[in-house]
Amino acid sequence: MQASLFQQPASPKEKEKERTPWAPAPLAPAPSAVRASDAQRQTSTSARPNFTSAPVIDPAPFRQFRKYTRVDLPKSVTANRESTLIDSALSLGRSFRVAWGPNGEIIHLGSLYGEPAPTKSDVLAVSKFKTLSTSKPDTSASSTTVQTLQLQLSHTPIYLDPSGTPYPVPHPELRFSHFCASLSPLDRSPEAQLWRLGHALFDEIDDFAQPEEATGDILQRLTEIRRKDLLEKWLEDAVRAEVEDDLRDVAGSSSKDSGAQRVFTLLSGHQVERACQAALEAKDIRLATIVAQAGGDDSFREDLFLQLSKWREYRVDSHISNAYRRIYELLCGNVGVSEGGSRTDKVDKTDDIRVSEGLDWKRAFGVHLWYGTFDTPLATTVQRYEKATTTKESAPPLPLYLEKPATKDPNSIPWAASKSIPTDPLFELIKLFTSSTHPLEQALLPRNFGPSPLDYRLPWHLYVLFSRVLRRRDFEDRIEVEEEDAEEGMEGNSPRADMVTEGYASQLELQGLWQWAAFVLLHLELPELRVKAIRELLARNVAAIDQDAFEFLTTTLKIPDTWIYAAQAFTEKYNGDIFAEYKLLLAAKMPVEAHEIVVNFLAPEAVVRNDLVLLRRLLEPFDPRLVADWEAGGKIFADYVDCVEELQSGATGHRLSALLLELIHTVPTLTERRREDGGKESLKLLNVCVAEMQSRLTAISSSLNQHSSAIRPSTLQEADRVVWLQAANSNFLTHSIATACA
Repeated sequence: MQASLFQQPASPKEKEKERTPWAPAPLAPAPSAVRASDAQRQTSTSARPNFTSAPVIDPAPFRQFRKYTRVDLPKSVTANRESTLIDSALSLGRSFRVAWGPNGEIIHLGSLYGEPAPTKSDVLAVSKFKTLSTSKPDTSASSTTVQTLQLQLSHTPIYLDPSGTPYPVPHPELRFSHFCASLSPLDRSPEAQLWRLGHALFDEIDDFAQPEEATGDILQRLTEIRRKDLLEKWLEDAVRAEVEDDLRDVAGSSSKDSGAQRVFTLLSGHQVERACQAALEAKDIRLATIVAQAGGDDSFREDLFLQLSKWREYRVDSHISNAYRRIYELLCGNVGVSEGGSRTDKVDKTDDIRVSEGLDWKRAFGVHLWYGTFDTPLATTVQRYEKATTTKESAPPLPLYLEKPATKDPNSIPWAASKSIPTDPLFELIKLFTSSTHPLEQALLPRNFGPSPLDYRLPWHLYVLFSRVLRRRDFEDRIEVEEEDAEEGMEGNSPRADMVTEGYASQLELQGLWQWAAFVLLHLELPELRVKAIRELLARNVAAIDQDAFEFLTTTLKIPDTWIYAAQAFTEKYNGDIFAEYKLLLAAKMPVEAHEIVVNFLAPEAVVRNDLVLLRRLLEPFDPRLVADWEAGGKIFADYVDCVEELQSGATGHRLSALLLELIHTVPTLTERRREDGGKESLKLLNVCVAEMQSRLTAISSSLNQHSSAIRPSTLQEADRVVWLQAANSNFLTHSIATACA
């Protein structure tokens, strides 16, 4: 018995796999440890100080998957526990398989984990599973989701493999710029910033003129300069709103150092020209002159560093405000801590200052990029910023929902806190660009994008870009397949990639976007898994398939219409419409299942109604070569129609005699064909049908005076036995006279 109306029984191969004993998988060495050791060796041998190049290492060994086996009932803890209804898993665990109904609904006894216990534990309950951050529908979020999926679909041709299964191939020219083009230029949402950062780091550089005589090293250097410039421009635009908010706070302050504070705020957003103007407005010409050289060469930085050192040496730093000290420290390249002086005289004593204090992580990273380094690789800047976060000198790259928690939403779902601290996906993209060993799994964790651990929307789109289009990174569990051994449309398999795909498809289905869930499920890499998942999706949402949905599925997504007809046939079976189920099974090209419907229900009813025309029409669509059980089912009814029609047409001869003899032996075997779920009504109908056919055959045998001895009287009805006795006596008398005359 299955709890789900949509799951299919396990195949014999799957059952055979379940019998294999489980063995613990060997543990692979931690990738972080491998990277750490390799990085240390690389640092020790590097000729350039203050810079660690990204080490090139082999991928981590593949970790085998854990296998689960089904324990025999006598050895199971559930043995003799069928009556323990207070625990549904214990009492019904071996009879039911967990599966989701439409819209993420699940039927269960008692309460689910984390829910308050009901008053009665034996009451069936229907719960709806939630995957988003809020339980209230968000129309704007759904609109953004559909818009992104439409863009993905427009750049994803869909093909058919030799078996007719559709598979998508994302176009190799798909880029982050296509997603940026679909956004408004005024859009400053976190998602818009994500696409624009990806465009700056991973897309081809626009208007990149390459000298013909340039060597590989020169081209690489030019590319690094252009990439860094694009990142700086993106970062300036990304922190512009935070800079303006801080400027409004400074404007409302009555501090005498408000002018210097305004200059520092503008410098934290790399708005050097506005910072110079602010210094001039504060009538500080010297400061404006120094600020104009912000981000200068090492000579400028050394001069400022020397000035700060002299102030400490002569103990005049205590007479300089902290706002000015922060500016000088920032311009000389110190974005960490400005050390004070621990002096006995309180007048000369100065406190330590954190230069990046009060800055969000993007500006904290920005000051490292703009002022902390000069003409150094971007990877060095990232390493220095990460070191500063570990020493609490700079803000860590937290996601926006943790960095700036919004007001408590009554519709928000109280997700459990993550064991690991999430990272802003913007910083994860920067890490992917600067480090060839940074794992894609870490970068695409759903917790990095929002509070819900089940929101796979952006992780899925980014995975398709990085892995299937740009070929820049992939999950570490991918199993590569040799080109000559690979099936059409298959490039190995990554279980984690399939998990992300299934998670996003489930999320779309819960939002009511089940048609787009079908598009996402097409990206499942194993053909068998792809077919099974899409068929189950159609079965769950068959009631919503209208003409527009049918056209979208069959024309746009190239899903075979037979899959849709099969799902509709399953629904008609549930509704009890046998004839509609039969027609849909034929349309779904499932002759074996349609043959079972005919033999067990439709053909017996046609025989009882004595409608031979209908019976022949029911059997005409079948090709006997495609139905393994045709000889023991449909052929009997077809021969019966032929026999009766030939007799009615007045035909006689050897063929009719042979056909009659065969039917006399095969018709009683129909009662042995019983569907396991047919019920008593179908069995009664089949018994009445066999009795009617035997009655007609007995009458034919009596009229032809042939084969009466082949009929077993015990299988006949009372009235038919009389006819059989008369025919038998007539045959005996005829035979006796013929013998006497001979």
